[in-house]
Amino acid sequence: MSKKLIATDMDGTLLNSEHLIPEINKEYIIKIQEEGHVFVLASGRPTFAMVEQSKELRMDEFGGYIISYNGGEILECKTSKRIYSLSIDKKEVLEIYDYALKNNLSILIYSQGRLFANEVNEYTIVEAEITNAKIELINDFKDVDLDNVSKCMLLSNPDSLIEHEKKLKASHLTDKLFFARSLPIFLEIVNKDVDKGKTLNKLMEILNIDKENTISAGDSYNDIPLLEVSSLKVVPSNAKPELKEMADYVGVSNEEGILADLIKKFILN
Repeated sequence: MSKKLIATDMDGTLLNSEHLIPEINKEYIIKIQEEGHVFVLASGRPTFAMVEQSKELRMDEFGGYIISYNGGEILECKTSKRIYSLSIDKKEVLEIYDYALKNNLSILIYSQGRLFANEVNEYTIVEAEITNAKIELINDFKDVDLDNVSKCMLLSNPDSLIEHEKKLKASHLTDKLFFARSLPIFLEIVNKDVDKGKTLNKLMEILNIDKENTISAGDSYNDIPLLEVSSLKVVPSNAKPELKEMADYVGVSNEEGILADLIKKFILN
């Protein structure tokens, strides 16, 4: 069998509701790496919030990769080296910050491995708990070094965030930025030349792996670009309806082990 590249989202796909890797997923992911296939974690999470899971899956031993910040960075697990990155321009970061203030939205900014926020509330705490990051409160983002911002996030209730997503996608900022919701309360923002799909394509070029040998799995809106660049599109039963419509295979839920499901069905069959 040709060497396959298997890329997966984390929250809602690889991980269960307790943000843990089901044992059955772990067993089969290690098995395919032992057979020479390449495993990739692709998430909106910051890099530091993905390393523990990559080691749990022994990706540092087998030579896996981490795509973090919704595609803003690629980390080679074996060497812990960043082999690709693309940040948001300072001008656009400040525009997003001003938009957040004018519209009473919470904002988070990841810069050089640190997490900055304009407030701590029910929304920002969720991100901090998922990534195990410490929030640094900032009164004015103009006082922060914004020369290396990997990702911004706007946070609010789901209905409000849908409307703000529409406004921002209709604005001039789409010339420079890519917007995608991960959780209903999160609107993630990265450089326009970055999304999970574009960065997976970059990794495929680096590794000289064709699209026909690529499988991706995801459950939410920011996973759509990841699925679009893959030959086989797999989603768990808990995925958003839009992703189920584009999927080649709708498998078991993230709780039951969708990665083990796809590996058994499409790689080890």
